[in-house]
Amino acid sequence: MKAQKNLQKYLQRNKYLHHRLEPQVSDGVKFATCIVIVACAEYDYLGRLLDSLNNVDDIENCAVIVVVNHKHDVDITVKEQNILTLQELANNNKGKFRDFSHYKILLGKNLFYVDAVNNLLTAHAKKFFGVGAARKIGLDLVLNLLEFNGEIEPLLICLDADCVVKKNYLMAIKECFSRNKNIVGGVCDFKHLRSENKLQNLAIDEYEKFMDNYVEGLKFANSPYAFYALGSAIVCTANAYVAVNGMVVKEAGEDFYFLQKLCKLGKLSAIPTTVYPDSRISQRVPFGTGTKIAEIVDNSINGNSSNEEPQIVLQHYNFNVFVELKKIYDAVLIHKENKDLANIANFLSCKIDDKYIKTFFKEQNFSSAWDKIIKNTPLDPQAQERAFNVWFDGFKILKLIHFLEQYQQFKRI
Repeated sequence: MKAQKNLQKYLQRNKYLHHRLEPQVSDGVKFATCIVIVACAEYDYLGRLLDSLNNVDDIENCAVIVVVNHKHDVDITVKEQNILTLQELANNNKGKFRDFSHYKILLGKNLFYVDAVNNLLTAHAKKFFGVGAARKIGLDLVLNLLEFNGEIEPLLICLDADCVVKKNYLMAIKECFSRNKNIVGGVCDFKHLRSENKLQNLAIDEYEKFMDNYVEGLKFANSPYAFYALGSAIVCTANAYVAVNGMVVKEAGEDFYFLQKLCKLGKLSAIPTTVYPDSRISQRVPFGTGTKIAEIVDNSINGNSSNEEPQIVLQHYNFNVFVELKKIYDAVLIHKENKDLANIANFLSCKIDDKYIKTFFKEQNFSSAWDKIIKNTPLDPQAQERAFNVWFDGFKILKLIHFLEQYQQFKRI
């Protein structure tokens, strides 16, 4: 009952979404799991994903929503691809996507789409666009399709149209949430698909190492924000989605900020199934995997002969920044054990024997912020630790790293 009330309040706050599912959903149809796929200029890839999903165990009991979208000022080729995608989704049985009328995912039964292309002439069109907005449109629309009376909470799954997934995709997700009743969300394993382009493959290899090193560094420091920020691998409960006020509306980086909100609410888990996003070069968003691959390829050094390997140039975070970060979490743990977290700001800003940490927390006005936070936090050390982690979030960690990188011993290598 409480979940339904929170859901209705959330939907009332988000009335400005003037979109609908096509075709219309039959009365009384409910799902325990929904996959929301964002598609922008994915005419050449969506059919491959639908094929992949058709082989997923239990997919017939899951709603699949494709949100076809672009911003108002995109290139004409993007618009043309999206129009073709919408036409073939509507036809459901011919063209580039092949005949998928025999699929376990059927249009109007458990496959639906959203036209976020021809509905751009709204009051919010110029600011409400991009991958974050597309995810939010789809995720908000499926909330009314969810069945809240099952054994586990209804689940919302984010996916991109250029991915493929494993046969155990849904079952692994459900089992993860069934085993871990206290988690609010999670991130699937991922591995980018490789292409025939050798340089591009080397670039994605290096970028995945970069991502791995960052997350492993956060784990070493005992940070609660040690998660991979990849939009096509995110899963959360419907109640958690509503509790954090839905998906972050950003043209890029929505995955990082949304996961950060979930992390402040509760625990995240690694989900043991692999999503395979495409690794193609792309400029559809200002930053992200496709943009980063383009940057790495542009900065690479080609070999002087056909037998010589090109050199991939990508600087990684210096491990020393994670050593500094660990000092912060170690200090928090000691103060927690001594029931002295009320004084953590004074320690980090004034007393710690580390000039870099001391300077950073002073520049962030942590003492002033913590005075206000601690007054509104229960005396329980666990609650105070959570309050610290809400303030010192994933974005603040990045600010700390960038601050440290001013100094030679912390520069990227």
